[in-house]
This record gives sequence, C-alpha cells and structure tokens, in this order.
Amino acid sequence: MKITRLSALGLGSVWFAACATAQEGGTLNASGGGSSSAASGGVPGSSGSNGSNGAFGGSASMPGAGGSIAAGGKSGAGGVGTAGSTGLPSAGASGTATGGTTGASGSAGSGGSAPVFDTGVCATNPTMALSYKQSNVTTQIAVQYQFVNLSDTPIPVAQLKIRYFFTDEETSWTTHIYSSQIDGSSYRNIASGTSLSVVKLPAPLTGADSYAEIAFTDAATLAKTDTGSVNWELQPVNYNPPNQVQADDYSFNAADTAFTPWDHVAIYQGNTLVYGCVPKSPDSGAAGAGGDTGAGGDTGAAGAP
Repeated sequence: MKITRLSALGLGSVWFAACATAQEGGTLNASGGGSSSAASGGVPGSSGSNGSNGAFGGSASMPGAGGSIAAGGKSGAGGVGTAGSTGLPSAGASGTATGGTTGASGSAGSGGSAPVFDTGVCATNPTMALSYKQSNVTTQIAVQYQFVNLSDTPIPVAQLKIRYFFTDEETSWTTHIYSSQIDGSSYRNIASGTSLSVVKLPAPLTGADSYAEIAFTDAATLAKTDTGSVNWELQPVNYNPPNQVQADDYSFNAADTAFTPWDHVAIYQGNTLVYGCVPKSPDSGAAGAGGDTGAGGDTGAAGAP
C-alpha cells in the first residue's frame, strides 16, 4: 500500500489511500469506500462503510477498511452420473433373398454316331480300291461309288460285282441306277449295262442279313488310269413302318458325306474278293490259344552189365 499526502488551501491534510496492487480475491477503490469484487467461486465480501468527514479544517478520517477478501469457494464434488440403461440388441429385419434367374435349358445332345462294325474276312492282296459317299437320307439307301484298278492289267467290268451289306427292315424295294460310267483315257456311259439287286444272305452276319449288289454286263474294261463310278438308290415300295434304319447297317457310314475310302463295301472279281472286307459271323470268336508244350519223357534206366 502506498500513502500520498496532499495540502491545499490551508486545509488539513487529507489522506487518500490508493490501491497499487490488487489483492487476491478483491480490488480496493481509491474513493475511501472499499469494495471487493467477488472471487471466482467465492462469496463477495461486504463493502466497508465510508469514514465520516471531520470538522471544517480538520483532517478527514481514514477511509473505511475494504471488505475482507472472500475465500474462494470449494469446488463442488463432481456429480454422480446416472448410468444409461443397456440398450437391447435389436434384430435386423430379415433380408429378402432374391433368387438368381433360371438358367436357360441346355440344347439337346446330338445323337450318337452309327456304329462301325468289326470286319470279317478281308481281301489279302487288293487289286482295286473304292471310295464311298452316302447321301444322308432316311428311310431309303442312297449311295455313290468311285472305284479304280490298282493292277497293271485292264479288268473287264463284266467280271466285277460290288456288294453293300445291310440289315433289311423293308419288305420290298425299287432299284434305281442314276448314273454309271468309266472316266479316264476315254468316257464311256455304262448305265444301261449296270444292274442293282437285293440278295438275302444264307445266314445273318454282324450288321447285315442282305446285300445290295451292283453288277455289269457292259463290254468295257477298266485300265489302271481309269475310274469307274456308280450312283444308285434303293427305295421302299411303300413308306409304311417299319422303316429302314441305316445305323444298324454294316456298310453304312454316317460320317462319309464326301467320297472316302471305305473297306466295308466289298468288290469281287469273279468269286475272288479283290477289295474290302465282308461282315463277320456273329458267333465267330478269337482263335483259341495253343496248348502247352508236353513235358519230355523220363530218361531210361541203365542196362545191366
């Protein structure tokens, strides 16, 4: 606290108290009335009363003492919070399963190919070769041949017979020769000298109980450089069931829609098989294995001396 003394006009000394330094908890006013500001958190002190003035010419009384500095209030104890209630797990709404779209139906599988039958006896030294083509028709048999001479000797076509083996599901047929010719050194149409007939086998073979036979009566010969060709067809007399099923025919090959060498068609020169293989007998089995070699006899005893 700093005290300043003033004199004026013969008056007595008047003392003023000035507060130079703020006290903790309050601030004194220089006017003599001390007021205290409230301490943070405390109760403000009450103001001190003003001192009464002295007689004229006398000295003023000391200003009233400032209010005492209020002690800061104690911090309130922290409140006890109320625990929130435990939330109940709420089940999520059931999802709606969306099924996938139904896949498109697969396309129908194609039918299996016709079987290729095992062959029976085949030509041992073929002197001719043949290519076959089927016309991919149902309920009838439509076939084309190309055949060549592999030997150096010209072959009279009248000696040749070409046999197509099949299982006959029809009662009767009509026969058709559409073309028959020889191409090579010169062209010769031999259709008028070509015949087609259906012959029943004495006993059924694998894939066949009949054969369609092409035969020739023309005087033409087939040289090594020549190619003979025939286009023929069997048509049923009527198309009522049962219909011809080519898949069970020995000489039929569904894959051969273009000319392809095919040994399931046989060519005979006279009575000799010169190309291809005939069907085998249904009951023909493999040859039996040879018997074991017999054991040698025992050695004879030595003669008496």
